[in-house]
Amino acid sequence: HGQTGRLMGIAWEWQTHRSAVSDPLFLLAHQDQDERSPIRVLRRSLASLPRPLDLWLINMQTVPERPLQVVLKQQNCAASDEHDSVDGYRYELYRCG
Repeated sequence: HGQTGRLMGIAWEWQTHRSAVSDPLFLLAHQDQDERSPIRVLRRSLASLPRPLDLWLINMQTVPERPLQVVLKQQNCAASDEHDSVDGYRYELYRCG
């Protein structure tokens, strides 16, 4: 419930402060017993999205880094300098061309 509430807060803020930027899409890539399940969800989703796009990865530190980087490279997503943590949430920005 906490994650849903936080995402609703992000969506509310986005709606309140809309700009000329297109509306965001949210993808919840839940990790189950298979630690690579979020990577498969991300791969399928990225393959179907129009480009260019900004991809924000939030709290993906438990996903195996090597397979994640392979998917991002295959999808032409490059890391930007935008990465940090806020209130326990780690985030990274990738630009996908």
